[in-house]
Amino acid sequence: GIQNIYLKENFVTITKSNTVGWHTLMEKTGHTLEKYLQYYETGDEPEQADNVHPVLEAFKKEDFFNYDDTRQTEVVNALLDVAIRPALANDGGGINILSIEGKQIKLHYQGACGSCPSSTTGTLQYIEQFLKEAISPELEVHAN
Repeated sequence: GIQNIYLKENFVTITKSNTVGWHTLMEKTGHTLEKYLQYYETGDEPEQADNVHPVLEAFKKEDFFNYDDTRQTEVVNALLDVAIRPALANDGGGINILSIEGKQIKLHYQGACGSCPSSTTGTLQYIEQFLKEAISPELEVHAN
């Protein structure tokens, strides 16, 4: 009855099929998670006071299209880490870069965001607007 399990550092999102009710899955799923996952009182990540990702410290948007593929991906990932992924994680989802080709960025939603209709409309528009402001107004963002 489980269609998808999305496991990140600090949360798990489970998507079930429509043919099974949660009551059928909850006990067995809960016991499995408790058996194999470790709970921590606090995280081991240092707090970032200024919320600036190290990759972005040397980033100049006018140079973005001159960067190689690896550097472009690092910059976009850093921007997503700072401004987009935390909000998606709060809703049980995430986002990955599939490719950057010229001025097009292709993204893939994960977890709860992958099945949410607002992901492909409002959220995608917000992400595209954010990346246009951060990198270039010529960018196009697509979800696959």
